[in-house]
This record gives sequence, C-alpha cells and structure tokens, in this order.
Amino acid sequence: MNSKNRTVLFFSFVALFFLAAPTLVLYSQGYRVNWPPVGGQKLVVKTGGIFVKATPKQADVYINGNLAKKTDFFFGSCLVENLLPRNYEVAVKKDGYQSWQKTLPVQEKQVTEAKRIVLFPQTLTLSALAKNIDSFFPSPDSSKIALKQNSSQGWELSIYDINNNVLSQLATEDDFSKSGGQIQSLDWAKDSLSINLVILDGGQKKYFNIGAQIAPSKPESTLAPASDAPTGSLAFASSGLTQYYIGPDGIVFKKDPLESAPAKVSETPLPTDKDIAYKLWVFDQFVFAKAGADLYLYQPGSTQFVKIFNDLESDVVLSPDAKKVAYASNSEIWTMYIREKTDQPKKSAGDKEFVARLSKKITGLSWFDSDYVIFLTGNSIKTAEIDDRGSVNIANLADIAGDQTGSPNPPTFAWNAADKDLFIFDGSTLYQAQVNTD
Repeated sequence: MNSKNRTVLFFSFVALFFLAAPTLVLYSQGYRVNWPPVGGQKLVVKTGGIFVKATPKQADVYINGNLAKKTDFFFGSCLVENLLPRNYEVAVKKDGYQSWQKTLPVQEKQVTEAKRIVLFPQTLTLSALAKNIDSFFPSPDSSKIALKQNSSQGWELSIYDINNNVLSQLATEDDFSKSGGQIQSLDWAKDSLSINLVILDGGQKKYFNIGAQIAPSKPESTLAPASDAPTGSLAFASSGLTQYYIGPDGIVFKKDPLESAPAKVSETPLPTDKDIAYKLWVFDQFVFAKAGADLYLYQPGSTQFVKIFNDLESDVVLSPDAKKVAYASNSEIWTMYIREKTDQPKKSAGDKEFVARLSKKITGLSWFDSDYVIFLTGNSIKTAEIDDRGSVNIANLADIAGDQTGSPNPPTFAWNAADKDLFIFDGSTLYQAQVNTD
C-alpha cells in the first residue's frame, strides 16, 4: 500500500470516528431514534423504562407480546430499560396462575412502576370444615371461627381453631334457653377470648358471655352492655378517644374527652327519616355517614357533609395500610384515599377512584391486601386491583357450587389475610381454601 492510500485510509478512519463517537455517546446515555415519531415527538429522544414487581416471584414479563425479562428470585422484580416514550402492553405470567396485563405509558427519562402485582392461582382446592351450618363468625384475630349449626335437638355453637385445625362444640340451645330462644346477635370480644350473645327468648332479650376456648365452658348471664351513644342518637362511632354521633335532628357531633361539651362537626344536618338506618365511620378526621342508602362525607377543610355515593350496600372498609377505604353498591366498587399516596400512581387525600362495575349483585366486600379488594358477586368470589391505570385486573378465586335458592342463608365468605385462608360459606357448608400467591 503506497503512502497516498495510507493517507486516505487514515483520514477515512478519523472521519468515521468523529461521526460514530457522538452516536455511541448518545446511545450510551439512553438516546434512541424515535421511529416512527408518536404524537409530535422528536426524532431523537431519551428512553425510559418499566419496573415490575410481582408475587409470586420468577414470573415472565412481556412487553407488547414479546418476552422481555423474568422477575428475580429474591425480590420478584425486574427493570425493562431503553423503551421509547409511548404506551406499552405489559403482561405478567406464570404457569398455574392467572395473568396480569395493563397498558402503561413510558415517558422520556422516567421509569413507570407497577410494583404491587399479585398473580392469583388458577384453581383453589376447597376442603369442607363443617356441614349443616347456619352462619359463621370469624374472631378479630382470625385465629378462630364460631359456627352456628342446626341439629335435631336445636341449634348449637361450635368453635373451629384455625391454627390447630380443631373443631369442638361450645354450647347448645339448652344452655341459653329452655323454650327455643334464638340468637339475635353474636359478637366476639376484642381479645378473641370470649363471645357476647343476645338471645331472644319469649320476646325478651337476654345477654350472655361465653369463653371461646377449646375446653368447654358454660355461658354466663350478663347485663345489657353499656352504650357510649348518647340517648336519641341515630348512629355512633369513635376515633381514638374522640366520640362521634348523629343527633336526632341529623346534626353530627364530636365529643373530645378534654372538652366539656360536644362540638358540631357540620352546621348542615343530614336528612332525617325514622324509617331509614344510619351509620358512622371515622378515619383520620374523614367522617363518613350513611343515611338510608346514601353515603355522605365530611373531610378536613370542609364546611359540611357532601353526598358522594348512592345505593350504598356495603360498609366503608378501611384498608390494612389505613390509607384508603372501599365501599360498594349492588354493582359498583369504589375506593377513596384518606392519605396522600406518593408512589405511582400518585394520589391525593380525598381522591375517589372507580374500581369495577359487575353484572351480578355484590354481596360482600373486604380488602385482600392494601392494593386489592376481595368481594362476592353472584356466586363468585373475585379480587380486583385498585390501580386505575388502564384496565383494572379482576381475578376469579372461586365459584360457590350448587343451587342455593332453597337455602335460607345467603352465601358469603371471610378472608384471613395473615394466613391467606379463604373461608367460603355456601349456605350450608363451610369450606376452607389456601390462597397461595408466594
């Protein structure tokens, strides 16, 4: 090769270096050619990413139908990088579990997070705990269940110890009444060690307390429990030491223990009607009041109660992290944030979010965890996420088999979040299923 050719080759490499170097630098910093540009975007843009965290771990993450990564063994998370700013179809899948999918936006120089994904089992194994059940009552600590069963001698109460898998008889109808008394109400003590009952016997109310241990104990007759609710009040609730109640004129009051007299929460009364029921819930100075089927809200900074929901059928249920509540009508589920949420998707206190609309009546609502609700609709127990970006993922956990139209008892369920046990009552038989999402 002569000197002229070497010179040409040298300067060609120099030119190529100066052309390639900026491209390599920009590429290493996350810049890509945005082709085709979307919505007036630039031709050259900086990329973003999608961070996924899911249970169970080691799930497959798909982006626009293509396998992108698998979540890791230790944290169940992964980061998909170098994505152009646009919307992506994200799916998380694992054998034996129902898939999760959602359309998520990616913006320049930002990571979109979806870190509260739960994949639910495709099938649950149900085991029958007890038959000929009339109703069941889980204890506050979720360690025991009180069962009311029917027999030829009348009704009887049993205790199912969840941790030890032991079912034992607690008491019979004869222990409370010799003339066919019926249970009007059954409430667990807060410590889950005893049960308080109201027995309707010959038109009179009788009050009893019975220990809820495996060893049998006899019911003890007690006086009517003292009520903290002022005389004539329509509903009562407490938050810490502060008491709230609806007066007979519809005005909501609060009574602080350090104050001598109650103070009005709002000057504007709630509607009053002797034929409707009232209820109060208080969370972080957010006061919810039910008047008939209407739900009213008083929140910090307000001057009066505002109606926020019609046809309320459920209680207002506080999430395990105490940052939001859920409530439902016959067909719709909503959530409301009572504290600010700073991670994605961000929410402000007072934000209301629509979760789902169902074709069959909703007859039970609870929290599966702080990011999913669990509910009964028709004869199916389902869960729904509360992440409202894109479509909401709804998973079917179990169907209550059989025709229950002949049973006087409606199907229902109870969820034990600590042990991930789902208890299903079909109107006659109580079943248990382990919901394994690890």
